[in-house]
Amino acid sequence: MRFLKAFAVAVAVLGGSFSTQSSAQGYPAKPVKLVVPFAAGGTTDILARLYGQRMGTTLGQPLIVENRTGAGTMIGSDYVAKSAPDGYTLLLGSPSVWLNPVLYKKVPYKFDDFTPISVVARAPYVMGIPANLGPQNLQEFIVWSKNPANRVSYGILGVGAPSHLVSKLFENVTGVRGVDISYKGTAPVMTDLMGGLIQYYFDAVVTSLPLHRSGKIRVLAVTSEQRSPAATDIPTFKELGYPKMVADTVWGIFAPAGTPRPIINQLSRAAAEAAGFEEMRSRLLREGTVPIASTPEGFSEIIRQDFDMWNEIIKASNIQLE
Repeated sequence: MRFLKAFAVAVAVLGGSFSTQSSAQGYPAKPVKLVVPFAAGGTTDILARLYGQRMGTTLGQPLIVENRTGAGTMIGSDYVAKSAPDGYTLLLGSPSVWLNPVLYKKVPYKFDDFTPISVVARAPYVMGIPANLGPQNLQEFIVWSKNPANRVSYGILGVGAPSHLVSKLFENVTGVRGVDISYKGTAPVMTDLMGGLIQYYFDAVVTSLPLHRSGKIRVLAVTSEQRSPAATDIPTFKELGYPKMVADTVWGIFAPAGTPRPIINQLSRAAAEAAGFEEMRSRLLREGTVPIASTPEGFSEIIRQDFDMWNEIIKASNIQLE
């Protein structure tokens, strides 16, 4: 009897294994949908189209980018979370995927509804100040900001947005205190930064660097572990004495939970091959975005570390959105 029970268990396990492998056999047999929860034209959309093209070549089927925007990326994310776990509907997402469940009171999905496949890129933030503001470097700015005679405000793209969270991290690390001013886009916040109406703003390298080079703003530091390949003359916060001020935006590809592991592995390998494509790498590096790849486990660990850091900031700042 004991043997029969053991045999039944073994058959069940092997049956599940065969079922999983057979469901992955011949994948992909049709085009794969790659959902972007942001509007077309932004960094996430560009990454999806670049990676989608290269991964499609490797997989032998096109990856078709579909923009599903709204509700702080929750519409697109929820669509993928509730899709069939067959490898034909994927998500290219950023930290909002794993932070929305702690930022918002009501979120239609759980992070456990996804299976991480691979990181595709990461990019730091740069801190810019008005070009005509007195401080010439980060340390001078911090001293200037702590002078009660000086008014300090900073731009954010909405409460809980990356620009808000990294500004809160800056406050926690340096002791600088300011008033956050919310904007509906990068263009108006840059106009006010150049005009001196706000005193600092954390932005992407690609949009701040041209204004820095032309003398319209002054970029003081970058939040990456090492200097950005697109701006090797700009020091990191870490080398300036603030090792906790290391923060990148991370992008990666997800599948619905329950997607067979052979399919996940196949997609992960395709992403790694795309990340090594020199023409794509050169373009992204020029814009301050570093293409990378990882195993599913490596991506999960990056998410865990990122979540722990930002969750601490969210709780300390008492950020809760409806």
